[in-house]
Amino acid sequence: MPMWTSWTSSSGRRTFSSRPSRHRWPGAKATYHSDLAKVSVVGVGMRTHTGVAQRMFKALADASINIQNITTSEIKISCIIDKEQANKALQVVHDAFELEKAK
Repeated sequence: MPMWTSWTSSSGRRTFSSRPSRHRWPGAKATYHSDLAKVSVVGVGMRTHTGVAQRMFKALADASINIQNITTSEIKISCIIDKEQANKALQVVHDAFELEKAK
């Protein structure tokens, strides 16, 4: 079971990580959270398709799923959410992108 680490820097910026990152922020305080989960949308075509993040965020918001943190890259959008809502989040994001129709 992964545990998430919340790093709070002296400036008050909070970052979640699945790996220890204390060396990145000297003086930062680490707090471990086993009650969080990550849901992601991944795809090489995301650079050319607009609205992917909006669709994901709207699906989670419409299902009353609170996003704790968001990370992005050229091919991935990830959200940290409460672990108790992980299955629901996975289903609403799946439905939002109509993955049942994917071949």
